[in-house]
Amino acid sequence: MCLGRYSRIKKLVVYFCIAQLIYSSTLVYANPAVALVARPLLSRVLSNVVVKRAATVAANDATYARLVTLQTFKSVGQVAANDARFAITASSSLRHAKDISWVSLALSSGVISLSDLNISENEKIGVQFEPNAVKLSDGRYAINVNGKTKVISKNATIQDPVIFRYSKEVSSVPAEDIYEADNLNNLYRFYYETRLGSFIQANSIDTLIQEIGEAGIRENFEKVSANNTEYSYLSSKRETIVKYLRQEDRDDYTRVSVRLTYITTSLKSNFDVLTRNNTGSETFFTFNNPNENDYEKSEFSLSTTYNINFNPDFQAQEETEIELGNISELNPDLYSQPLTAQQLASLYNALLLSAASQIDYQGIPFSISDPITAQEVAAELNSLGESARVGDLFSKAGHSNSIELSLPEVNSSTTVITPTNPTTGKEIEEIDPSEAEYPELEMPTAEEILDPFKKFFPTLQNFKLKGHSATCPTWSFDIWNKHFTIDSHCELLEEQRQLIQAIFGILWAFIALRHLLTA
Repeated sequence: MCLGRYSRIKKLVVYFCIAQLIYSSTLVYANPAVALVARPLLSRVLSNVVVKRAATVAANDATYARLVTLQTFKSVGQVAANDARFAITASSSLRHAKDISWVSLALSSGVISLSDLNISENEKIGVQFEPNAVKLSDGRYAINVNGKTKVISKNATIQDPVIFRYSKEVSSVPAEDIYEADNLNNLYRFYYETRLGSFIQANSIDTLIQEIGEAGIRENFEKVSANNTEYSYLSSKRETIVKYLRQEDRDDYTRVSVRLTYITTSLKSNFDVLTRNNTGSETFFTFNNPNENDYEKSEFSLSTTYNINFNPDFQAQEETEIELGNISELNPDLYSQPLTAQQLASLYNALLLSAASQIDYQGIPFSISDPITAQEVAAELNSLGESARVGDLFSKAGHSNSIELSLPEVNSSTTVITPTNPTTGKEIEEIDPSEAEYPELEMPTAEEILDPFKKFFPTLQNFKLKGHSATCPTWSFDIWNKHFTIDSHCELLEEQRQLIQAIFGILWAFIALRHLLTA
């Protein structure tokens, strides 16, 4: 049978409506990720804080609380990938191998700085994060590590600093120590020979020139007596400032240029420490203790040079510097200093604020007016029995550029309580569910299924739409002295009235059923 043109249109309309109902997009929630084994402490604390906030928002709806929590985890996980503030290059040294790290997130949020990660006080090992490099003519870069210039192949930036770990055997002589003797000591690198033939020795040129130039303050006190009482007062003071300018290294010594500034403070010439008093029959003196206004200052400077010799018998410290690829090569135990609850709260707030600003964010409500507090973080740390330290930052925050958070693990070990009969006090006998007899339930009729829905809105039982009249719109126009009227579509619509009513009736029925089942 050959179908007409309008019959094909009818069939296509019906197929299209059915396809829309069957293949329309629906929201699908994936199963939560399996809890990470030995999750980092910072991840656990943030997860627990989000779970508790979600429980408050969802009240008693556990399903909704779980959904909101997972949506929050999802949005936080995308922060490093979507927010340029937290983005780092794929080869950045701040990554834990190839993965995002908590230390990079903390640096990006401003909770810590690179200088907080440097270790220089430790006697056996040091760590330096160096973000500044100078480009050389050959395309390489020079940086300063542990007082030495190192040439590296890549540029160093704040987002991708160069990390050096250096170990050393430090002598028992500190850099600020000064030693003077008639013989040289192999524990000191530099020395200065005095006019008397002795040697002033030190491990620092600056320390040595301060000693040679007699840097510091020297005060002169004098004593006077008045009425059988002795008084002491500051008569003059000289402050010497030694400033290092430059040095020229020679074969076995270095010539150091310095500027010496002398600031002298002395009593004014018209000031009398003692005042003579005469009563006519007796003469006595009173002591005038000078104050700041009774002194005058003078200052002058001069430049000079000192020849600082290298000790040929000096035993140099053995130092080794190793450039690290990324933070995974560092031992977190080197960083035992505490990480405060306020620092963690600031880090978490930065991440959640970035997540909440995403267009498709559907997690817990979050704004700067209701931030995570240090008290919330401290409570979670106490519940976990842990204390955060800077070393915890050197752990993975997730995989690649995704921050991974997961629901807290549920403790499966529960105490089994045997129920008892409250009237007899005897234990209730356990029954095998497979042997239990269940009553047979009759299948409800269609009227019984629809009856509750009818009772929900009794006022709508007699609801009817009022009839209304309408006319099919037509258009008329004149052209070339002829009058035209467009009304053929009205005849077509009138002919297909029953079909159109049936199609839209079926369509609205499917939509209503879908909404009912979704609810």
